[in-house]
Amino acid sequence: MIGMLESGRDHEAVLLQVAAVSHAGRRPAYLIIADQLRQCSAAGHRQSVTLAEVERAFQNVG
Repeated sequence: MIGMLESGRDHEAVLLQVAAVSHAGRRPAYLIIADQLRQCSAAGHRQSVTLAEVERAFQNVG
C-alpha cells in the first residue's frame, strides 16, 4: 500500500486495499479469541467473565 501511494496510485484504490487488509485481519483475530475462550472452558476454568468483557474483547479486535 505504501508502494501504491509512492507510485502515485489513485487514493481511492489505496483506500480499497486498506479496507481489504483490515477486513482480512479481523477473522484470524476473532478465531484466536474464540479459541482461547474454548480452551478456558474445556480446561474447566471457572473465572467469572461477563458478557460485556467478552464483547469488549471482540470490539478491540475491529
